[in-house]
Amino acid sequence: MVPNGRVLKGKASKARVMRGAEAKSRPQFKKKKPGLSGKEAASDIPSWAQGKRPLKTENGAQFAARLLDAKYGKDNYPRGPGSEFNKIKKWGNRAFG
Repeated sequence: MVPNGRVLKGKASKARVMRGAEAKSRPQFKKKKPGLSGKEAASDIPSWAQGKRPLKTENGAQFAARLLDAKYGKDNYPRGPGSEFNKIKKWGNRAFG
Protein backbone atom coordinates (compact mmCIF):
# COMPACT_ATOMS: atom_id res chain seq x y z
CA MET A 1 0.00 0.00 0.00
CA VAL A 2 1.25 3.54 -0.74
CA PRO A 3 0.68 6.70 1.34
CA ASN A 4 -2.39 7.75 -0.67
CA GLY A 5 -4.09 4.45 0.23
CA ARG A 6 -4.00 2.73 -3.17
CA VAL A 7 -3.06 -0.91 -3.38
CA LEU A 8 -0.29 -1.64 -5.86
CA LYS A 9 -0.21 -4.72 -8.04
CA GLY A 10 2.77 -5.54 -10.23
CA LYS A 11 5.97 -3.70 -11.05
CA ALA A 12 4.43 -1.33 -13.60
CA SER A 13 1.99 0.06 -11.03
CA LYS A 14 4.77 0.71 -8.54
CA ALA A 15 6.87 2.50 -11.15
CA ARG A 16 3.96 4.70 -12.25
CA VAL A 17 3.12 5.77 -8.70
CA MET A 18 6.75 6.38 -7.79
CA ARG A 19 7.34 8.47 -10.93
CA GLY A 20 4.39 10.66 -9.99
CA ALA A 21 5.76 11.20 -6.50
CA GLU A 22 9.25 11.96 -7.81
CA ALA A 23 7.93 14.43 -10.37
CA LYS A 24 6.29 16.49 -7.65
CA SER A 25 9.47 16.72 -5.58
CA ARG A 26 11.86 17.45 -8.49
CA PRO A 27 12.51 21.11 -9.38
CA GLN A 28 10.72 22.33 -12.50
CA PHE A 29 12.86 24.16 -15.07
CA LYS A 30 11.91 26.70 -17.72
CA LYS A 31 12.07 25.68 -21.38
CA LYS A 32 14.08 27.57 -23.95
CA LYS A 33 12.17 29.83 -26.34
CA PRO A 34 12.44 28.42 -29.87
CA GLY A 35 13.65 30.42 -32.86
CA LEU A 36 15.68 33.13 -31.13
CA SER A 37 18.89 34.42 -32.70
CA GLY A 38 22.07 34.73 -30.67
CA LYS A 39 21.50 38.41 -30.01
CA GLU A 40 17.82 38.01 -29.11
CA ALA A 41 18.63 35.20 -26.69
CA ALA A 42 21.75 36.94 -25.31
CA SER A 43 23.65 33.68 -25.84
CA ASP A 44 27.12 35.14 -25.04
CA ILE A 45 27.44 33.25 -21.75
CA PRO A 46 30.34 31.51 -19.98
CA SER A 47 30.94 28.00 -21.30
CA TRP A 48 30.50 26.45 -17.85
CA ALA A 49 26.94 27.85 -17.67
CA GLN A 50 25.80 26.29 -20.96
CA GLY A 51 23.20 23.59 -20.43
CA LYS A 52 21.96 25.07 -17.15
CA ARG A 53 18.36 26.30 -16.97
CA PRO A 54 16.47 28.61 -14.60
CA LEU A 55 13.79 27.23 -12.32
CA LYS A 56 10.20 28.17 -13.18
CA THR A 57 10.09 30.40 -10.10
CA GLU A 58 13.32 32.31 -10.90
CA ASN A 59 13.95 35.47 -12.86
CA GLY A 60 17.27 36.14 -14.60
CA ALA A 61 18.98 37.75 -11.60
CA GLN A 62 18.02 34.91 -9.25
CA PHE A 63 19.19 32.35 -11.82
CA ALA A 64 22.56 34.10 -12.23
CA ALA A 65 22.98 34.44 -8.47
CA ARG A 66 22.22 30.73 -7.94
CA LEU A 67 24.81 29.62 -10.51
CA LEU A 68 27.52 32.04 -9.38
CA ASP A 69 26.93 31.35 -5.67
CA ALA A 70 27.48 27.65 -6.38
CA LYS A 71 30.65 28.32 -8.39
CA TYR A 72 32.33 31.14 -6.42
CA GLY A 73 30.58 31.30 -3.04
CA LYS A 74 27.83 33.59 -1.79
CA ASP A 75 28.16 37.09 -3.33
CA ASN A 76 31.84 36.51 -4.16
CA TYR A 77 31.69 37.73 -7.78
CA PRO A 78 31.48 41.05 -9.67
CA ARG A 79 28.11 42.31 -10.92
CA GLY A 80 29.08 45.13 -13.27
CA PRO A 81 28.60 45.50 -17.02
CA GLY A 82 30.17 42.67 -19.00
CA SER A 83 30.48 40.44 -15.93
CA GLU A 84 29.47 36.78 -15.83
CA PHE A 85 26.54 37.78 -13.62
CA ASN A 86 25.19 40.23 -16.19
CA LYS A 87 25.62 37.83 -19.10
CA ILE A 88 23.83 34.98 -17.32
CA LYS A 89 21.10 37.32 -16.07
CA LYS A 90 20.35 38.59 -19.60
CA TRP A 91 20.39 35.06 -20.97
CA GLY A 92 18.02 33.87 -18.24
CA ASN A 93 15.58 36.72 -18.91
CA ARG A 94 15.63 36.58 -22.71
CA ALA A 95 16.15 32.96 -23.75
CA PHE A 96 13.69 31.18 -21.46
CA GLY A 97 9.91 31.42 -21.34
